[in-house]
Amino acid sequence: MASSNNDFVRSQEERKRKSFFKVLQRVDIFSENTRALPHDFVRNFSDDELSHKMKIKGQWGSSWELQISKNPRFYYMEKSGWEKFVKDNALGDNEFLSFTHKRKMSFDVNIFKQDGKEMLLPPQSRTYLASSSRVKTEQGEVMVSSDLRDPDPRTQAESNGGGQYKRKLNFEKKKDEESKRSKRTEKMVNVYKDSADASSSSVKEFTVIFQKSYLRLQAIPTSAAKDYLPDKKTKFKIHHPNGKKSWIIVYAPHETKPRFYGGWPKLVKEYPITVGDKCKFTLIKPDELVLVVNVRRDSAGVSSSSSVNGFTKIIHQTHLRNQLRIPDSAVKDHMPKESMKFKIHHPDGKKSWIVNYCAYEKYSCFYGGWDNVVKEYPIVAEDKCTFTLIKPDELVLVVSKVIYSCQG
Repeated sequence: MASSNNDFVRSQEERKRKSFFKVLQRVDIFSENTRALPHDFVRNFSDDELSHKMKIKGQWGSSWELQISKNPRFYYMEKSGWEKFVKDNALGDNEFLSFTHKRKMSFDVNIFKQDGKEMLLPPQSRTYLASSSRVKTEQGEVMVSSDLRDPDPRTQAESNGGGQYKRKLNFEKKKDEESKRSKRTEKMVNVYKDSADASSSSVKEFTVIFQKSYLRLQAIPTSAAKDYLPDKKTKFKIHHPNGKKSWIIVYAPHETKPRFYGGWPKLVKEYPITVGDKCKFTLIKPDELVLVVNVRRDSAGVSSSSSVNGFTKIIHQTHLRNQLRIPDSAVKDHMPKESMKFKIHHPDGKKSWIVNYCAYEKYSCFYGGWDNVVKEYPIVAEDKCTFTLIKPDELVLVVSKVIYSCQG
């Protein structure tokens, strides 16, 4: 009974403590947005407190110090300290991290893996205990299991010696603590799933379906405005995914009707965007966005918008080899009648590939060079590939995952 009361008191105390969480994804794990401190959380601290280093401590006793800096929009953790923390713990596979303030900018961090289990030992120590017979390569580097990436030999050295023996003795005790925390783990994982479904805290994006009323101004979902966009009137730079066009527009915050306006009609005309198109905005800087437009599609998966030439293809295993067959309707409406070379661009503007387009009598396809696109983009089976013609011999390729909904 006394133990139950103690647990209750402890849980009440933890609720009073200031905390925030993050979901880490490999794609932008070191970005400034990922390292940002939530606005509502920062308001609890004075400028003097925020000028000190932030100390975070893992459940096994290791700790890291991170300098806090500020840009025009938010406070964030400096990359050097954050990078060491991430690499020491082999993070980047959709882990859920909970930071709880203890005192004087000191925080406890709880790390939950994708399967919902809390990480109670550092990755290198867990590997050492599982296979103690051989822990070093011929070069002297630490050997870790396949689910760990970029191990830091210095961390392994710290985990060996006297500290290793103590952690080994406490292993069973930690397991008992893990079982006691199962309910809290389940709750946090549910929060993680909700945040991941909503693009999570590490990928800031939102989607709208373009309507006729959006020709002069673009309404923004209130949830996206609250979570991602500034609280004051701001000029934004919106980039075309091919990296060759950008527009300056004005964002106006509002409690119920946040919107883009000044400069928006010009973007709509030049992009171009038509009624029914799906517009996905992704924040890449505090005042910059990338806009990817998926045009309306008919049942054959071909663009039904006359202003945008392109087509969509769901990738099968056979498409991952030497060639990709192009839908006949797309060949008829958009593609050249003769064989030629095409340049295919990645939407981030940093990669492009030359592929051969072959116009046979019965069908047309991409072949020579297509295997390089598959390997370097990369593309896997079941991906949805959207090709948009930007010049007679150039395309932008946007790859997205097909999401299947199941009802049972």
